[in-house]
Amino acid sequence: YQTVDFMNAEIKAVREFSDLPVTTNMMYDYTGLDYSKFADNLDFISWDNYPAWGTGCGGDDVLVAADNALEHDYFRALKDKPFFLMESCPSATNWQPYSHLKRPGVLEAASLEAVAHGSDSVLFFQMRNSYAGYEKFHGALIDNSGRETRVMKEAGELSRKLMLLRSVRGTGIKAEVALINDWESRWAMEGSAGPRNAGLHYRDNLRRIYLGLRSAGVDVDVIDSSHSFDAYKLIVVPMLYMFKDGVADRLRKFTADGGTIVVTHWSGVADECDAVYPGLSPHSLTDVLGLYREEIDALADGICNRAVPVAGNELGFRSGYSCSVLAEIAELTSAEPMMVYGDDFYKGRPAVAVNRYENGRAYYIASMFEEDFYCDFFNSIIPACGIEPIVQGLPRGVFASRRGKYIFIQNFSSDAIRLSDSLSDKRKILIGSSDTLPAYGTIVFAE
Repeated sequence: YQTVDFMNAEIKAVREFSDLPVTTNMMYDYTGLDYSKFADNLDFISWDNYPAWGTGCGGDDVLVAADNALEHDYFRALKDKPFFLMESCPSATNWQPYSHLKRPGVLEAASLEAVAHGSDSVLFFQMRNSYAGYEKFHGALIDNSGRETRVMKEAGELSRKLMLLRSVRGTGIKAEVALINDWESRWAMEGSAGPRNAGLHYRDNLRRIYLGLRSAGVDVDVIDSSHSFDAYKLIVVPMLYMFKDGVADRLRKFTADGGTIVVTHWSGVADECDAVYPGLSPHSLTDVLGLYREEIDALADGICNRAVPVAGNELGFRSGYSCSVLAEIAELTSAEPMMVYGDDFYKGRPAVAVNRYENGRAYYIASMFEEDFYCDFFNSIIPACGIEPIVQGLPRGVFASRRGKYIFIQNFSSDAIRLSDSLSDKRKILIGSSDTLPAYGTIVFAE
């Protein structure tokens, strides 16, 4: 709140001389500040985006793209309206562990990803290479020779495509799915001693869930737990350790009214003062979930359990999945198990379960699963939530977003992808020359 007060003092000083819109450039997954506390005081949201293409997330650009998109969706949801991409690097940064060049096509793909997820701008740092200072080797559009570089040519082609998308400015994204990412809860959870002091892998868990949702072809709002739930049909609650006052009641009402919630392990443990709730947990949701937590096991790095499907489970799971990091041991009351643990003394205990609560459904996931599980899980439950995917059957690394009358389909995998003919039959292709998406390629359809 001290930083918010300081920002408000600066805004007041600016307002004495100008009524132009005011913003501040926020940063990626910055653990030092809760940006949801800033949103009401700003006219629009902006942020600086410097993903580590080619080197981040173990060198898997599909995960880098998902991580990046998650951040765009978080900043867009802060005010439920378009944001500005305030800074991005046209080439390689100079301050990351590796100054990895953006491969051909990555500049355009990253920039259009921002637009697809709600940005009204694509801005670069920097225009021209510096001659001195800490960032003299930071990427730029124009190098010190002044010649037309590969980067400048790619930026020129991007500019042409952005001109085709002029009417997208100001349009919003109507997501029917929300993914809760609450900073105060994360601070409290990661600041506690136990249950795993070698890292809770919260961000990795969040990204896997997000990738699963995107694989199901739906737009996602990444929201704080205080955000309104009214616009959504599905709310995913991953590792929401802290249930602030009223959150459990709102999730209960959302489910009772016909919504679907997905609650994972280590949720509903403590209140807003980081005091553990007495009684059964997850706090105030045990009847909604149809179960309660008994214990939670911390698995060492490299150690996995596995989840095996229950015969006849409603989601049609037939194969097992590995799970790791934390494994919650729950006792079912009214929930139905869909998968159970395959190993250790809690073999046969529920790993995935579902409970019907009044007009809605509540799913429970007891551990952090491998990526494929979340893709299969969300592809299975999305239709039952009454949500129509933008595109069905997306392969890994292909993301779809709908913004206004435009549908963006982007390929962040290393292989060319053939899209369904039904897409182009009903829509005009605005960007892209065919239904084949090359690596880092983008097709934009105008509905």
